[in-house]
Amino acid sequence: MKKIKYIIALCALLGFTACDNKSIDDLGGEFSNISFCTFNSATVQPTDKVGKGIKALNTSYTDAAGNSLTLRFGSKEWILGEGTYALTQNVTANKTYSGTVNGATINEGTVDVNLVDGIYFVTGLVKTSDGKEYKVYYKGAMSFEVGIDDPEPSGITMTCTANAIIDWTTGTMRTDVMNYVFIIKDENGKQIADIEAYNVPGLTAEALAGTYTVSGDGTAMTINPGYYYPDYGYVAGSNFVDENGVGIYMQAGTITLTTAKTSDGVVLYNFEANGVDGQCTNGNTAEGVAFKYNYISLAE
Repeated sequence: MKKIKYIIALCALLGFTACDNKSIDDLGGEFSNISFCTFNSATVQPTDKVGKGIKALNTSYTDAAGNSLTLRFGSKEWILGEGTYALTQNVTANKTYSGTVNGATINEGTVDVNLVDGIYFVTGLVKTSDGKEYKVYYKGAMSFEVGIDDPEPSGITMTCTANAIIDWTTGTMRTDVMNYVFIIKDENGKQIADIEAYNVPGLTAEALAGTYTVSGDGTAMTINPGYYYPDYGYVAGSNFVDENGVGIYMQAGTITLTTAKTSDGVVLYNFEANGVDGQCTNGNTAEGVAFKYNYISLAE
């Protein structure tokens, strides 16, 4: 497959030796006076984060005759991937690009990227704002620095409600702990978890970060267990829905709540559970189950 890609890229660009003016007759007149440009040097500039996990990979190219090409690729990844990139004026989406040739803005055409054994083949048939037409080509290595994505809201939301707890031995309200109930919903608004955490009174959702153990002790830093006995009319406590849509009422395990901030300073929440045992709504039992919800937004 790699050899085929190499041959296709090589054949498609055979004869590129300089910025020469030529005509391509089989393009239906859309491109009639094309300059063929082979760039032999590439530079990778710092990558920009443009939001929602999209990066703008900035590259520039030159040839021996002094011609220049700049390409700004929209990418989900930190490294330029293969594919066809569609033209846009403002790079904010994956598999899009903007650019210039000799300083003139590209206003028509696509750019193809192939990667064979660490060597990039970058090709494009483009028109620029000054009315010129180019077939651009670069073959060579490019090295991209892998960075760290800023947290972005995942679309999952949650509420956090603090409830007082009754001490059933005295019939009075406890003053040492409260029950903080997290209701978590997916991107479509469907509930996927009910996590009931015990901690000291007066805490915000952000201050509740930490590792909790599923336990019936009712003490700080524990999770209220879940119980699933529908035949007896008793269904309550902490639970979540697994990837198969099965509800699991938790009776053992740990849950860690952490926070992260977006580039705008908005707090997002992460829940990670490990070693969860419990009762399943399909009649089975769960053992050693894990789940993770990342970058949850706190609903107002």
